[in-house]
Amino acid sequence: MARFWYGLMSWMAVIAAVMLAAIVLATDVNILLRFGSPIMGVVEVSEFLLIGTIFLTIAWTQLQGKHIRVTLVTSRFPQKWQDILIVVTNAIGIAIFVLITWKAGQAAWNALIYGETAYGQEGLYTWPARSLVPLGCGTLCIQLLIQSVEKIRKIVGD
Repeated sequence: MARFWYGLMSWMAVIAAVMLAAIVLATDVNILLRFGSPIMGVVEVSEFLLIGTIFLTIAWTQLQGKHIRVTLVTSRFPQKWQDILIVVTNAIGIAIFVLITWKAGQAAWNALIYGETAYGQEGLYTWPARSLVPLGCGTLCIQLLIQSVEKIRKIVGD
């Protein structure tokens, strides 16, 4: 199961990297064509792809332990207390991101049902980009839960 999860997180990170490369490429092409005939909708599509680069990598970043942490005080605690604090902060994170997942999921669903499009861009539907937010936040919740279970096992085992 851990191998599957790591593979899923890695693929989401690869997709986000491709989205970032697409943003760079589209922006560069649009700059080159600025004085001729720029590509319509590049800014809007780039905004949508940026959502993917952020939310598809949020759980992977947590898996890698690369999110910003301030450990000035907690680094002085015994390891067991550090692990307990990680479980507590993960629980708070899960509570917050479950709410974000739920509300963003509702927004994505409504965008799909009502056919919401980007402002001024007929046919550029927002639901694909909107659906990346609950996907990313939901996977972050799962990752935080996995890490919490691992820490609890470590705490109980000590």
